[in-house]
Amino acid sequence: MLVSELGNCIYRCRRHLAAFVALSILLCSIFVNFKQTYTAETYIKYLGENAIYGNAVDGSHLNPYEIKNSLVVKKALLELNIEDINHEEVRRNITVTPVYSTDEEEMHESWIENFSTYDETEENRDAPIYYSIKFETDRGAKFADRFLNALVEEYRAYYVEKHAYNNNVMPIPEKAVMQFDYFETADILKSKVKSNIEYLQAIESSDFNYRSPETGYSLSDLENKYKTLLEKDIASVSNEILERGLVKNVPLLKASLKTKSENAILSSDREASKALSHKELMQTYSNKNKEYTWGTSEDETNQVREDTERDRIYNREEMTYDKLMLEYVEYAANSKDLIIDSNNYDAHISYFGEENKIDSAMDKKLSEICAEYNELYELTQTTLDDYNNYKAAHYISHISGICAEESMGEVIYYTATIIIALGLGILVIIFNDLSRKRKIWWFCVCQDILMTI
Repeated sequence: MLVSELGNCIYRCRRHLAAFVALSILLCSIFVNFKQTYTAETYIKYLGENAIYGNAVDGSHLNPYEIKNSLVVKKALLELNIEDINHEEVRRNITVTPVYSTDEEEMHESWIENFSTYDETEENRDAPIYYSIKFETDRGAKFADRFLNALVEEYRAYYVEKHAYNNNVMPIPEKAVMQFDYFETADILKSKVKSNIEYLQAIESSDFNYRSPETGYSLSDLENKYKTLLEKDIASVSNEILERGLVKNVPLLKASLKTKSENAILSSDREASKALSHKELMQTYSNKNKEYTWGTSEDETNQVREDTERDRIYNREEMTYDKLMLEYVEYAANSKDLIIDSNNYDAHISYFGEENKIDSAMDKKLSEICAEYNELYELTQTTLDDYNNYKAAHYISHISGICAEESMGEVIYYTATIIIALGLGILVIIFNDLSRKRKIWWFCVCQDILMTI
């Protein structure tokens, strides 16, 4: 078939060809929309001197795959107010990949090639501190972008809470606590408030000047509020309970106080045993340190070496001794405090008579303190959330923006579809034209045969 004939055939069938191409594009569009997914990617960097050794800020093993933790994923979805998606499905579509710099990769490969084996080099190689985080979804590029951003932010807060400052501040379930006797309810409140004060003091020691941008409170402000609650409200009701002998169930309360007293004695004995063990260890280390003494060497080089070795061993033993001393003091103090607690529990038993003394006014006071504590807890939690976000920037850096792209290139698919549709269409036109000409040729042959007959 000549080119001119092919052109004429295509021209005659142009409408059919155009319709076939349009139908192909429509089917391609349906396929792409049904199968299309979007991939968002970003990069994070772990900061701190422990990171290059593969350790988190608390010295534990660094696990970047914690970003796929169910709790982190759930919080990220909650932050976006998304409830119609299974978090396990989301987790499966998150990919974490370590990233090495080009220079480091080249140096590593050169070292393996020239000096060492792969296994030996891997052991001595610095742990990766850069990681690529990818998320794939069929819900659109905007969702992929928003979710990945929320995921990284929630992970940074999770990392700080788990590895730097574990949030021990908890609310008090008022209905459950109010089921206890008056004295026990006040004791629970006292313990919770003291625990929160100690936790805030531990954080405040490293960030004294921090102030929450949302609540406007500093850590010391919160500490003072808890101290006021402890020294004013809780102390007041505790004294009133003892002075008036208020009790809901006398036998049960006395038995509980007796048990607490006995448990305090047992705990005191354990702490005293630990203190004695540490004291013996300190004596052992002290005796060992006396052994590391050398006389003056005639050889100056040997003398320097001996002095250096002695200082190294002495410094190491000194650090161990200091640690043992601090632990010994802690155990000994705990033992004495527990004995005081036991004596207090025994003394408190004598404040209560043989009959129950129920007072609805005391129930109301304790309920109000519980409510006040929970309000302070909400304020504390918001402040600590802000603090964790502030500290997260010191441990994990979000070093790149988020780029969300189509996993399937639509332009490539549409271009391929048009080319294939045109090719098939032209082939069909050629085949159809040749078939038509063959039919005419056979018709002519048959007609000649008939005429000859």
